[in-house]
Amino acid sequence: IMSYIRFIDNTSDELKDMTLQQYVESPYVESNWLTHILTKEGDPKAALVEEDLRIAKEVLRRKYIVGLYEEMENSFELFKGFFGWESSETDIAIKQCSDKYINDSLKKTHAMYKRLESTFDIAQDSDIYQAIVDRNQFDLRLFWYAVDLHNAQYSLINNIQSTQ
Repeated sequence: IMSYIRFIDNTSDELKDMTLQQYVESPYVESNWLTHILTKEGDPKAALVEEDLRIAKEVLRRKYIVGLYEEMENSFELFKGFFGWESSETDIAIKQCSDKYINDSLKKTHAMYKRLESTFDIAQDSDIYQAIVDRNQFDLRLFWYAVDLHNAQYSLINNIQSTQ
């Protein structure tokens, strides 16, 4: 949905009236964007196979500290632990910065979701929902892997900190 909104907001006048259904069926729709970025040097037209998903997961595991929007406070704790932000002066600055970021982000996200709710009502059993899911199978699986990876990274940092 967000790629559709970005597309409509930034496209030519003749495409601005494209419906979500038309967008999902068009060549403009994003398909497995993150998996392509991590494995195919961002080529959105390259065909993906299971090996690409395996590589994307390995890239995430080896090279990224995963933060989740839904777990923003835990994500900041994870970053703090990973990067060693420990001094009390730094703690205060990080807390102030993260609180401001979290509050600002939540306000923006709330406004965005209100816009989405008022514009789109897509049932999970609808054709359009299924079309979006079908076009993004690798990214959906990568997302759930990233959630698990975030939880594992957060647990590891907490275990390390509790033994210090």
